[in-house]
Order: sequence, then C-alpha cells, then structure tokens
Amino acid sequence: MPSNRFFISAEITRLTRDNIPELEDDWIEIKSKLNQKDQEDMQQHQIDVQLKASSRAEARRMQREGKSPVETSYRSATTFLLSLAIIDWSFIDKDTNSKIPITIENLHQLDPRLSTAIHEEIDERNPMSWETNGTNPVSLNTNSPLKENPLVSQPTQSGI
Repeated sequence: MPSNRFFISAEITRLTRDNIPELEDDWIEIKSKLNQKDQEDMQQHQIDVQLKASSRAEARRMQREGKSPVETSYRSATTFLLSLAIIDWSFIDKDTNSKIPITIENLHQLDPRLSTAIHEEIDERNPMSWETNGTNPVSLNTNSPLKENPLVSQPTQSGI
C-alpha cells in the first residue's frame, strides 16, 4: 500500500479499561481508521433497496400513477460496523476455556452498553469531516443550490 497522508494504514488500536472501564482486564483491538471500502460496505449494508415492479413497463405504469417502483429502507448498522472494525478481543468462554470467535452471532450477544461504548470509540477515531487545526476545510453552503455533475447520470421521470 502506498505511504501517503491520504491512504489509510492498517494500524490497530487496543481498547482497554483506559478507554472502556467496564472491560476491566479484557481488551478489544479495532482498526484505528476505517478506509473507503469500509465506508462503502457500511453504506451498502445500511440501505436496502427493493424493486417493487417486475418489469420496466410495470415500473413506468407505477410512476405514471404516482407510485414508486422501488422501496428503500434503512437497517441498523451497529453490529455490521463492529464486524468491520473489531480485529481481535480477549473474551474467553468460561465453559470451554477457549477464546470466543468474532462472529455476527457473537456480536449480537454483546451487552448493548459495551456495543455502544465500542461504537463511540470507533466514531471518535473516524470523524465525519476532516479535521485540521480546529478548522474544517470542507464546508457546506446550504444557502445555494447543489450543482449537478454532468458526468453523473441523473434520474429521469420516464425510465429506470
């Protein structure tokens, strides 16, 4: 991987009781930063798009009737985020005295308070906007309309 300030390295952060007091003697290792692929995977997981029309003709008919041929819904992404970010942990199964694997099923069984604390640690390391000396170089001017990008296909009323 290239070494440059715009490329995310594969650094790992170990969370301990210093970060999450409830961990006591346990620890959790997370990716220090999420990269572009992680962000895209999160977006793909969060938005569920289902086509309600079975053909283009039916989709056009639905649009003429003022109905949408697609249905979107949003899913919770906390468990998915944890599955992307958690690399390792020290959790031991008391019955078998073996390390508990990091699986979706086991992430679902985590105490919600711990899940929230881990999520907050991930968010702290992955701010939504770039931070440079307390200023935000990316600003949104909400008073002016967004410009359309001619290279990006714009949706039309007549087709899908």
